[in-house]
Amino acid sequence: MILVIGATGNTGSQVCQELSAQGIAYRALTRNADDARGKLPTEAEIVEADLGNADQVLRALQGVTGVYLATPPNAEMVDWQIGVIDAAKQAGVSKVVKLSGLGASPDAGPRLPRLHAQVEEHLRTSGLDYCILQPNLFMQNLLGHGDSVKSDGLIYAPAANGQISFTDIGDIARTAVRCLTDDNLKQEVIALTGRSAETFHSVAEELSHLTGKQVQYQPVSFSDARASMVDAGYGEWLSDALIELFELYADNQGSYVSDDYKKVMGRQPTQVNEFLKQHQSAFMS
Repeated sequence: MILVIGATGNTGSQVCQELSAQGIAYRALTRNADDARGKLPTEAEIVEADLGNADQVLRALQGVTGVYLATPPNAEMVDWQIGVIDAAKQAGVSKVVKLSGLGASPDAGPRLPRLHAQVEEHLRTSGLDYCILQPNLFMQNLLGHGDSVKSDGLIYAPAANGQISFTDIGDIARTAVRCLTDDNLKQEVIALTGRSAETFHSVAEELSHLTGKQVQYQPVSFSDARASMVDAGYGEWLSDALIELFELYADNQGSYVSDDYKKVMGRQPTQVNEFLKQHQSAFMS
């Protein structure tokens, strides 16, 4: 039995889909079971728990052999994830697969890589088997530009001309399930990226080709992007955390390309142009 934490989130929902497709029994942890039932495969076993409640987490872990651990990026994420790791050890779980981020380090400038590094270190010293997945900026975030491409033929982002090795969430999910089900994969840190690094200019060029209309990338300032995030309801903490990452992207520090996906899965990762072609309807009127 696999426990998926973050089951209705971006990656967790895809992990659930992948487990269902492979016929692997799993339990989906969520704060709202009624909401989750409308989002997850019908065969999912759903358990309602608050990650801040140690007793609820421990109950959700009973009979579980592996855990996929992903939580929303927020100020509580370190406490939540360390709590899950400790409860997993207490419950006799064999392996934890943690979603982290590319560049996670205690010395990182942005807060999110630093916070992920704290959890990674706790997991490494826990005595549990583990795999740590370190993706880059999700390709799925590009779908958020669909409306502006349709209306204005423009992509807005605070990334200057930086190259980014975008990661497909589907690749993350496939790797996570492989790690959860392969006893030979343990004590691994797996960097997950696309096959090449792309600028938002190259993304706009590909969308121009796919949609048949002129699409251009319009860089925006960090301050304007932050204000838009706050207005969209991201909150101050998350908006600041995301801008810190985009400052790295703008400085071309998100361009690292890894071949870890091919080593684990035996095939090439998804490339941005492939992803955009699969989702081109999101950018067409």
